[in-house]
Amino acid sequence: MSYSTFVRNKGALFLFLLSFFLYYINTFSQSTGTLNGKITDSKTNEPLIGASIIVLGTNFGTTADINGNYSFKVPSGSHKVQVSYVGYKPVRKDIKINAGETQTLNFTLDADIIGTQEVVVLGTRTQDRTVINSAVPIDIITEKDIEQFGFSLTTDLLKALVPSYNAPQTSITDGSDHVRPATLRGLNPDQVLVLVNGKRRYQSALVNVNGSIGRGSAGTDLNAIPASAIERIEVLRDGASAQYGSDAIAGVINIVLKNKKGLDVSASFGENITNYERGYLESEGNIAGETSSTYSWDGNKESVSIQDGLSKNLHLGYGLELLGGNIYVSGVYRKHDHTNRSGLDYRQQYFTINGQPDPRENTFNRLNHRYGDADLQDAGVFMNGSIPIAEGTQLYTFGGYNYRQGSASGFYRRALDDRNVRAIYPNGFLPFIDTKIYDVSFAAGVKGSLGEWAYDVAEVYGGNEFNFNVSNSLNTSYGTKSPTSFFAGNLKFYQSVTTVDFSRQIDIGWENPLNVATGAEFRWENYQLGAGEPASYLDGGVKILDGPNAGKSASVGSQVFPGFTPANVQNQSRTNLGLYVDLENQISAQLTLGAAGRFENYSDFGSTITGKLSARYELTTNFGLRGAISNGFRAPSLSQAYFSSIATNFIGGIPFEVGTFPVNSKVAKALGAKDLTAEKSVNLSVGVTFTQDNLSLTIDGYVITIKDRVVMTENFTGTNIQKFLATQGINATGGRFFTNALDTKTQGVDITGKYAFNLSDGVFKLMASMNFNKTDITNKDKINTPPQLAALTTIPLLGRVEQGRFERGQPLSSWNFQATYGISDWNILARAIRYGTITLFNNNPIQDQTFSPVWVVDLEVAYSLMKNLTLAIGANNILDAYPDKAIKINSFNGILPFTSLLPSGFNGRYVYTRLNYSL
Repeated sequence: MSYSTFVRNKGALFLFLLSFFLYYINTFSQSTGTLNGKITDSKTNEPLIGASIIVLGTNFGTTADINGNYSFKVPSGSHKVQVSYVGYKPVRKDIKINAGETQTLNFTLDADIIGTQEVVVLGTRTQDRTVINSAVPIDIITEKDIEQFGFSLTTDLLKALVPSYNAPQTSITDGSDHVRPATLRGLNPDQVLVLVNGKRRYQSALVNVNGSIGRGSAGTDLNAIPASAIERIEVLRDGASAQYGSDAIAGVINIVLKNKKGLDVSASFGENITNYERGYLESEGNIAGETSSTYSWDGNKESVSIQDGLSKNLHLGYGLELLGGNIYVSGVYRKHDHTNRSGLDYRQQYFTINGQPDPRENTFNRLNHRYGDADLQDAGVFMNGSIPIAEGTQLYTFGGYNYRQGSASGFYRRALDDRNVRAIYPNGFLPFIDTKIYDVSFAAGVKGSLGEWAYDVAEVYGGNEFNFNVSNSLNTSYGTKSPTSFFAGNLKFYQSVTTVDFSRQIDIGWENPLNVATGAEFRWENYQLGAGEPASYLDGGVKILDGPNAGKSASVGSQVFPGFTPANVQNQSRTNLGLYVDLENQISAQLTLGAAGRFENYSDFGSTITGKLSARYELTTNFGLRGAISNGFRAPSLSQAYFSSIATNFIGGIPFEVGTFPVNSKVAKALGAKDLTAEKSVNLSVGVTFTQDNLSLTIDGYVITIKDRVVMTENFTGTNIQKFLATQGINATGGRFFTNALDTKTQGVDITGKYAFNLSDGVFKLMASMNFNKTDITNKDKINTPPQLAALTTIPLLGRVEQGRFERGQPLSSWNFQATYGISDWNILARAIRYGTITLFNNNPIQDQTFSPVWVVDLEVAYSLMKNLTLAIGANNILDAYPDKAIKINSFNGILPFTSLLPSGFNGRYVYTRLNYSL
């Protein structure tokens, strides 16, 4: 089915469903009365603008206006009404209303200073579940939490506030420098499901293919949604495939967009102001058998002061009343300059002259690499709103557009490098991957009530386009006629999701009604890979022009990132149909039970059934037990099935042109590749909760087993591999493919404690959260190299480097301690984060390195200059902590002193100021 035909058919289907529900609204609508009143703070009597009020079990409800007033239609009869607002304890009241009657009911809400009474919509399809009485662990990151942070990138925010979330600072990893891979509970980026306003978000078109965390996976680019456009983030730390569909093996992240009323403006500026030691002492970083004379470039350690990474972030938003509803529109602009923590390049740069060094060696600028954050500049527009279209029925819409440019470097090509054309770059060159990334999403839906049932029908469309451009480069095989910039191709991923959801409460004679939810989801996905311009991949036929290898074959393709060829081009689509039932009941004041089941059918990977059971039991008013067991399913992504390229990879400091071959290709099958199958998981969690006054504590343990994990093989190189590829007409020195090679077991514990108390006239809050996590490969003795591959190379299908990245490439523990004190117009925040140990593995075990834990301390002081106007000054990593340096043998001649697997990053201190205004 063509894309245009699909869109027409899908759109027609959605319009039919929407028309059907709107047509029958009046048929099934009940007689109604009117409920109105005011919602205020119990202490200050200030109106709570935007507070939500809803009739439980229905979609009848509204939000408070700028004066805290509300008014909406309510079905006649007896109901429970709930009022909730971020940072406050929800209030529920019983009402009885007659047809045509108007009742006035005012609400005063008490502040929830430790955040345990936040109403959650994730992990449950009831409307009255809170963080503390949920059967599974859920983190809530509020708008205030988001504001008290120096960066604008959503991944950085989650990394600092959710200990089980990891987003290392990638560098010189091609496209992954621009879309950083991030993980939850040590699993892959594509094993966590991301929702926006409760609807499935599309994944990035980029698949991580180099040596980063999540190698071989394609996650969701959360940085395409600016933090300033977010009202809150909910993180479900539990398997939820039966509730939300495949990919939810590690958990679910739900991003709720802002929908406030009035003006909302913020501006922040900051940069890295740091000191670090560049270079190595002769006695530093050596391994067994190495001495001070092993490396000619060591002994050049120096203290360096740097100011870089200048960041500017501007946000303008406005929420206005529209046709009885509200719509919030915001625009954002962000610019972040690159950072550089590379060492000096003391290698020989030029050919010798009559056996003597070239005089230019003495004047060459040896800070020739760039190792750190990429340059980033983006702009976007987001909106979120709803309007009533009938009694108890509302039309809602949300979405956004984001355009991002980035520039990240590769490895420096020296003047004497055969990949250089010295007539163009007599001193060598540093090539750049310049990206243009487009993200667009749009959702529209209608929700309301049909008799006893609440319904929600929605259509969500979104997509990501990732364009590769190469600058300050060349195609060596074109000689002196080579261009120096190239379009190297693009990746595209589009997704369309139609959902129909129903829910109601049924009185079955127990203490509370049974909540029943059921529905269907139809999803279409499309993955495209487009070729670059011919000069980015063609062999120009020119041999190496000069130097000792003159006359030999030259490197083909644009340096740093050879363009995708016509043979790489892909345009693949698939569909998925999901049907689910979700039951939940608070059987008694002490016991809550939940059960969910889901059927899914992929057009390319068949059908599966997943299920989940959950329970929570209150032993006392303050102490509860909770747990869940579920199974999960994740079909290989389209990018894992069809991605194809040839790119430069440095292995042991030596460049190789490594091809990635789809498993259905002739060359991959000749190397022993097999068709991919779906991943299957089992998730078991058990925990305890304790609350008393302003103290809360939760402890949750989990075990996640996954079979047939989709991973990328080792890079297969060597003379025999190169000869074999040549027989297939492929100009590459190595190859790899995807495979279902791994079975793993992940075990861990999450601990979260919160305490608050009054101090003088202010409130002092303490929070501690910790994650302990360990992944083990359970089928090591069954990972066999295909005989076709073993005949060509001794490199195993999945060796100790890749296995080590899965088992020890992420921190075994992460701790977060935070204290805030608010008094009068002041608010002070202090945060200390401990990132645990990781181990970097190498093919030679003597090069393995375990990196020590890193403590990072953040501090912010905010002052209210006037009502609604706040100024903040702060620093992330105020103590300027740096991780361990790589041992010399792993540092690429001392040029790359840190590993990009480090969860703490290696930018040093970041100082910022921020101004917020809302009206």
